[in-house]
Amino acid sequence: MEFTSSAILDTLYSLIFHEDEGEAPLSPKRSEEDSVQNSSNEPNKRSRTTRSPSTSNLIEKGANHVFQESKFAIPTFCNYCKEYIWGFTSLGHNCTVCGYTTHAKCTPKAPSTCRPKLSQMIKQNLARIEAESDNSKEEREEMELVGSERRTNTKHKRNESVGSTLHSMFRHHFVQGNLPLAVDCDVCQESFEIFGSNGWRCSRCEKMVHEQCKDIIRHQECTPRHQRLLYIKPDIKAKIKDEGEHTPLIVFVNGRSGGQYGGVLIHEFSRLLDRSQVFDLNVDKGAERGLKKYLKTPNLRILVSGGDGTVGWVLSSMDKLMIDNYPPIGIVPLGTGNDLARTLGWGTGYSGEEVSSILDSLEAAKIVNLDRWRVKFEGSEKEGILNNYMSIGVDAEVALEFHNLRNNQPELFSSTFINKFWYANYGVKSMFSEIDELGSVCSLEVDGKKLILPPGVGGIMILNLPSYAGGSNLWGESTKDYYQPQAIDDKKLEIVAITGSFHMGTIHVNLSQAIRIGQGSHVSVTLNQKMPIQVDGEPWLQEPCKFDISFFNQAKMLYSSTLPSIFGRADHDEKLVVLQKDNQRLSNENESLKKENIALVEEVARLKLEVESLKSNQ
Repeated sequence: MEFTSSAILDTLYSLIFHEDEGEAPLSPKRSEEDSVQNSSNEPNKRSRTTRSPSTSNLIEKGANHVFQESKFAIPTFCNYCKEYIWGFTSLGHNCTVCGYTTHAKCTPKAPSTCRPKLSQMIKQNLARIEAESDNSKEEREEMELVGSERRTNTKHKRNESVGSTLHSMFRHHFVQGNLPLAVDCDVCQESFEIFGSNGWRCSRCEKMVHEQCKDIIRHQECTPRHQRLLYIKPDIKAKIKDEGEHTPLIVFVNGRSGGQYGGVLIHEFSRLLDRSQVFDLNVDKGAERGLKKYLKTPNLRILVSGGDGTVGWVLSSMDKLMIDNYPPIGIVPLGTGNDLARTLGWGTGYSGEEVSSILDSLEAAKIVNLDRWRVKFEGSEKEGILNNYMSIGVDAEVALEFHNLRNNQPELFSSTFINKFWYANYGVKSMFSEIDELGSVCSLEVDGKKLILPPGVGGIMILNLPSYAGGSNLWGESTKDYYQPQAIDDKKLEIVAITGSFHMGTIHVNLSQAIRIGQGSHVSVTLNQKMPIQVDGEPWLQEPCKFDISFFNQAKMLYSSTLPSIFGRADHDEKLVVLQKDNQRLSNENESLKKENIALVEEVARLKLEVESLKSNQ
C-alpha cells in the first residue's frame, strides 16, 4: 500500500512541477536508471531530481527558494513530501518569495521551482516571444508554396497568437495548499477543504483555485494585484507594452522592530512585489545600498517598516547621498509611539494586518511635505536633525531611563506591548520623584524674543507634529489665543510646557492641556546645568550649552488619510485656489446674468413700442 501511494504521489509530483513550475521531464533512459537506483537503495523514497527546462518550454524557468525557519501552530501542508507538518509550534521552512513550505528534513531536497526575479522572468518571456515570432516567420515563408487562402488564414492566426503573447508578460505561478480559511475558489466560487491541500494559490496575483479549476486559468494572463508597484528595468520596459503609469516601490524593513513582525513583513513584501525590491536595514546596515540602486527610477516611492527612528534613519541616508528630490515615503508602524505614522494616517501600530491592503493604501496615498529642522550646538561640531519633536527635562529623563534599560537588557523588550509597559513604569516612578524647575536652569528664545517660563515647569517640548509620545496632542485644537493652528508643512515649531509626569498623564487621557508658551521658525535654548534631552526618541544627558533649531528642508511623505487638519500653508493654498476658482465662476455667471438682463430690458422696450404702435393704429 505504501508503494502504491508513493507511486501515485510520484506521478502527481512530476505532472505538477513539469506543467506549473518549469521542471522538465526526465528521459526514459534516465528514469529507468533512477528507478533501479531507488529500488536497490531506498525502495520507499522518491527521487527529487530537478532539471532545467528547455528554452522552448512555455513555462518560465524556476529559481532557488529563499527559505526561512518558521513555526506552524496549525497543520501545514509540505509542498515536497505532500504530507502535513503536525504538532503545536512545529518547525519547518517557508519560502519568503512564493510561499513554498517544507518540513525541516525536506528543505535540502526541495527543487528549484520558486518564482524567478521579475527581470529574469520578463527576459525569459521576451526570448519566448521572439522565438515564437521567428517560428511564425519561417512558417509563413513555407506557406507561400500553398494556396493564398490558406496562407492568409495561417498568417492571421499566427500574428494573432504572437500579438496576444506580447500582452502576457506575467504568467501564473501556482503553489499548492496552505490557503486561508473560509475562502472560495476564484473560478467556481466553491469552498476548499479545511486546510486547502486540494487548492492552489498563484504567488503573483493571489488567485486561489481548485485542482480541477487550475487548467481553466493556467494559460490566462496573470495580473499581479500590485503591478504598478513593480520595478521593471528601463531596457526591458522599452520592449514591452506600457500598461499605464507605474510608481515603483522599494521597501526598507527594520527586522528588529515590532517584535516578530519584521521578519514576517520581509516575507510578505518579497512575495507580493519582487525580492529585489525589499531590503533588511539591519543586514544592509542602512538604506544606502537600496537608495543608490533605485534613486534614478522615475516616480519612485519608498515604504519604511519600522518605528519613527527607522524613518529618520532612511531620511538621514538620503541626506548623506545629497538627494535633490526626495522620493515620497510611506510607513508601516512597528515602533512604540509611532507618532509620525499616526500623523500621516498609517495607524497606531502594525498588528498583523493584510499586507496587500497596506500596498493598496500606499498606491492611493497623497504626497505631502514634512518640515525638518537642524539642531546645532554652539562651540561644537555636534548637530542633528529633528523630524518629530524634542523634549527637555522630566519627559526626556523618562525616555533616557527607558533607553538605558533597553540597551543593557534587550531581552526584556520583546514586543510593542512590553515596551509600553516599561515606559509607563518609568513614567509612574517619576511622578513620585522631585522635579527641577526649568525656569531657573533653562532659557528660550523664539524668533529673537525671550520667553518667560511659567513657575513649576518641569518639562519643555518643541513640536513639529500634532502627536507626541503615542498620540498625545500637546498643542491642542484651541483657537482662543493668537497662535496659529499646528501644521507639519508651515515651517513653524510649537513650544509647550508641562509641570511633570502626572500632568503628562492627564494630557494623554484628555483631562488637561499642555501650557502653550511659543510658536516660531527659529528656537534658541540655553542650558545652565546638565539636563536630559531627547530628539525623536533618542535621549542623552546634555552638558551645559546653547543650541539653535532652524529650518533644514522638507521631505516628501505619503499621507494615507482624508483629514486635512495637519497641513498649514499647502492646505491653505489649495483652499485659496478653490476659492479663487469659485469667485471667478461666480463673476462669470454674474456677467452672463447682466447680459441676459440687458437683453430682457431691450426686449421689453421693443414690446412696449409694438403695443403703442398697435394702439395708435386703432
